[in-house]
Amino acid sequence: MISITKLYNDTITVNFDPLARNRYLIAETGRSPVGVTTVLDTLSKPALMMWPMNEYDKYVRQFVQSGVPVDEPMLNEALHAYLIKGDTGKDVGKRVHGAIESHLKGEHLDIPDDIQKPYKAFLGWVDKFKPEVLSIEKIVYSKANDYAGTFDAILRINGEVVLCDWKTTNASRTAPLGIYSEHFLQLGGYNLAYREEKFTRLHKELGHNYADEYPTDLMVIRVGKEGVVNTLRASELGLTVRECEVKFLEVLKLYKMLAPLSKLIKEGI
Repeated sequence: MISITKLYNDTITVNFDPLARNRYLIAETGRSPVGVTTVLDTLSKPALMMWPMNEYDKYVRQFVQSGVPVDEPMLNEALHAYLIKGDTGKDVGKRVHGAIESHLKGEHLDIPDDIQKPYKAFLGWVDKFKPEVLSIEKIVYSKANDYAGTFDAILRINGEVVLCDWKTTNASRTAPLGIYSEHFLQLGGYNLAYREEKFTRLHKELGHNYADEYPTDLMVIRVGKEGVVNTLRASELGLTVRECEVKFLEVLKLYKMLAPLSKLIKEGI
């Protein structure tokens, strides 16, 4: 289903198609801006690179430990074990994400058994901190830097405006909370585009001091499939919102240099 978002005082229309190769499209120009998460794929993710190998090892080891002879077909299946588990994990994560969004929108939703644990854990977090929902599931686009993305929510927590993103990522040895450093660059990209568009809109509509309309912190809310909620703010890492924005722009600059080079190499110049 394609969603349509009007931005910059209705001068820019962003179409979003979750099934398309280029998910964001600017209707006025027919161009597809790069997505925030695509930009961050430029970064090396060692834990993610090791994951297929670990899944291969676990798949084979279960047969070895049970005394079952390992043959060629089993080894071929082991090569694809990470894809099967990844698809399952993505499906569960997507449904947890949808359940959280529906709850914050005040919509009724029947929660299936396999996501009851993470969903109830999130409800416990909401009951404890009682966040006020200011914005949810919002598409943003930076006209100045030509990228787009969708952030999960802006919440007011204990009087502070915070831009948030839900994650269902697995914990790892290097990230025991299931929260990774690039998540804060992702939030920085979202916030920069949000701030740019909001500046344009508020300047026209209100013409007053709009500084207090912007998030003053960024927070990752990791809702684990095992039923644990971990949160981490940029400020807890000694990072300002602006620093996260600037670091995202640095990665964006690198992406815009490497992407055309990769295309030239692929096409054989």
